Amino acid sequence: MGDFPKTLYKFRDWTNPFHKEVLTKRTLYLASPKDFNDPFDCRISKNYLSLSDPKKMEKYQKMVLSRQVPKIIEEGRDLKDSLLEIRKRLSDLPKFQKEGEKIYFESQDKHYGVISFSTVWDNILLWSHYANNHRGFCIGLSEKKLRDSNRFGVGGIVNYEKKYPFIDPSDEFMMENYLTETHTKAKDWEYENEFRLTKLFFPNVPSNKDRLVTFENDAITEVILGLRISDYDKKEILSSLPNKSIPVYQIQQIPFEFKIERKRIN
Repeated sequence: MGDFPKTLYKFRDWTNPFHKEVLTKRTLYLASPKDFNDPFDCRISKNYLSLSDPKKMEKYQKMVLSRQVPKIIEEGRDLKDSLLEIRKRLSDLPKFQKEGEKIYFESQDKHYGVISFSTVWDNILLWSHYANNHRGFCIGLSEKKLRDSNRFGVGGIVNYEKKYPFIDPSDEFMMENYLTETHTKAKDWEYENEFRLTKLFFPNVPSNKDRLVTFENDAITEVILGLRISDYDKKEILSSLPNKSIPVYQIQQIPFEFKIERKRIN
């Protein structure tokens, strides 16, 4: 995935018991795409309507048939009949597109797990949207420590696009297409500077417990407290640190600017 950021930031709300566990229990949750706040996230499908091009249609039919040959032979079916059945299914491309998306997205929801981070800590909107309106906290984690733990799958920067990506269904499986599906969002979300880790749970459908991943204490590089955090929550967070040498910062407003800075407090 190219260059990796040194630190990944997760914005949390200390008043939410589940959010606390990133610090108190060192756990991260691999969410299902169905729970995302962006209805377009992980909803990028192959463009089957592009098969209206005869050459692409022929290539796709041959590809599908070749994948099914072992099963067709095992079941004693005729290859020509199987090809006719494929052509019949593809005779109505809008219907095929709709059915294909339904099956694929339902499978994603069941078997995909995604953890979202930001590569920045000083974005005012992130504190507003994900850290209880600046009353929460932000934990910094070592990207390398998480990657080297081998507890996650693919990790990388999210790409923000104005144009909806095109994925050719007649292409054989390529990692680039998988990354396009999982690491592409609309340009509107660019302010998040997102880096995400994804994991495929297969063949079993994971339980909520399965989606929880524990990381080591030394993966925590810093903790940042929100501009409006209460004294009580601040005290609790400081007492919950697994290692008292972990740097803790407090967010402050830069005078006469729409910007924030941080000051170490321990």
